[in-house]
Amino acid sequence: MMMVTHAAQRPSPPVPPAGGSRAVAVMFGVAAAAVLIFGLSFMVSHEQAGASSSGDVKLISMMGERVEISRNLAAGKYTIIDFYADWCVNCAEIAPVLDEYTRTHTDIALRKINIVNWDTPVVGQYELTYLPYLQMYGPSGALLVEGADAVLAELKRRFPSSI
Repeated sequence: MMMVTHAAQRPSPPVPPAGGSRAVAVMFGVAAAAVLIFGLSFMVSHEQAGASSSGDVKLISMMGERVEISRNLAAGKYTIIDFYADWCVNCAEIAPVLDEYTRTHTDIALRKINIVNWDTPVVGQYELTYLPYLQMYGPSGALLVEGADAVLAELKRRFPSSI
């Protein structure tokens, strides 16, 4: 069973330590450096993943803006909708699996929606409460299954020789 990240699991803001403004400045400097390093390594890993994928993969919402899924389905293909966030560890774990399916099967398309955080419009639009969250649509555009475990099981059932 896949672990999920719930909206209620948001990290608490850091509590400033006692000891004056210098300690606070050092703490913020270390935190900023960590965020910068993490962000750069994440961008490099995503660029590498995108470069190796030759399947039908499109990012349809980069900043959590509202999106109409029906307008982004791939006609005549199974379309996987992947609601994810850059900070979601479980999303990063299933991303290579989804990429591999789209790379090895021309009848599978992947549409990615970056929610960014729990306060973006797309979260409310689709009433998302956990990540990763997947939907699978059939070639006719009908919703087949929802939820990461259900979509992965359906992919395995329909494409048994894969992954």
